[in-house]
Amino acid sequence: MQYLTTVVDRGPKDLGVRNRREMRTLAEALDRMLEGDYLGAGDILMARFAAVEMASTELNWAVPSHLELIPSTTSGAATEEARHAASKEELLRQKLLATFAGTQGGRGRGTGRGLRPGASPEAAE
Repeated sequence: MQYLTTVVDRGPKDLGVRNRREMRTLAEALDRMLEGDYLGAGDILMARFAAVEMASTELNWAVPSHLELIPSTTSGAATEEARHAASKEELLRQKLLATFAGTQGGRGRGTGRGLRPGASPEAAE
């Protein structure tokens, strides 16, 4: 990893996300092997293999990127877990908004006996 973080990461920025990710995966696997953790290295490489295979059939990286065992290359103050939690929360918010928007204007599953603006709850009964 030292070579990757000191030479490659400070080198040309036009490597592209996929090539940079590939180099990171290989560097992580090599580090595991140097530590004698051959099973960990195999896990990292197999996860990358599965992700590349799925991406070739899915024709995008949206789902396959979640198969990989190394953290994403995004850096910042938020941890990977915090980013994941924030993403889940935003997805839930979007689903709720879509559901709410679908129930407006008589398109929902209600009885159609809702209150009109200015009407009292007793008037609806």
